[in-house]
Amino acid sequence: MATSKGVLADFLAWRKTDPAPRNDISRPGEVYFEFEGWGTFLGTNSVANQNKKFRSYEEAMAFLRLLKITSVKHYRELCSMGIIPADIPKSPHTFYSKQKSWISFPDFFGK
Repeated sequence: MATSKGVLADFLAWRKTDPAPRNDISRPGEVYFEFEGWGTFLGTNSVANQNKKFRSYEEAMAFLRLLKITSVKHYRELCSMGIIPADIPKSPHTFYSKQKSWISFPDFFGK
């Protein structure tokens, strides 16, 4: 199974082939009003990071406190196991700092 980056790279390489197909749509977002993003277009269903919707700091923190997370390493392990839902960022310090709501990992984990 191809990764979303691999599929996108394949598509971008294909559209540069010579001779390119006459019906080549290299920028579908500019052609189709119903274009929902590359993940949908390529069938990978991935969502660009800037388009992801995350829980508020307080909502994420309330959920995480129930898990009794002991460290950042523990948090990352839970992310990779799929225990942390997709609507909580894998790099919370980066996302919530931009939202001006980040305090610290101990606060986020309820320590």
